[in-house]
Amino acid sequence: MNDESRRPARLHSALAALLHDLPALAAGLLDLLSLELERARAVAARIAVLAALALVMALTVWLASWSAIVQALIGLDWPAPLPWLLVVVANAAGLAWAWYRLRRLAREFGVPASYRQLRACVGADAPRAAEDAPPGSAGSAR
Repeated sequence: MNDESRRPARLHSALAALLHDLPALAAGLLDLLSLELERARAVAARIAVLAALALVMALTVWLASWSAIVQALIGLDWPAPLPWLLVVVANAAGLAWAWYRLRRLAREFGVPASYRQLRACVGADAPRAAEDAPPGSAGSAR
């Protein structure tokens, strides 16, 4: 038997061994993924609690700062409604800016390229994939 005739046999046995080991490899990878996701979930919960605590503290500082500014302006003989109006206008301007930025960022939130790839894998035509992209995504025609 020459080397040329043994190649298909070796290739066949190598593929058979690979197919035999594939379930164990996949199970190992899924176990690792499961453990990592569990750890990530626990860390995410701690981050959420700390973020809530930081938000409460930041809100307290924000309110105390504006209260001090208003008191200082009233102490400088400003008419009482004027400093409060300043607080409302400043906060409304900040809210408008944040809302504007949020709307701009929301357009970028999505996975249009992955969506198109998945549509292409299931046999959808490319132009239709752009039409069916989630609203607000870069691939969306809406």
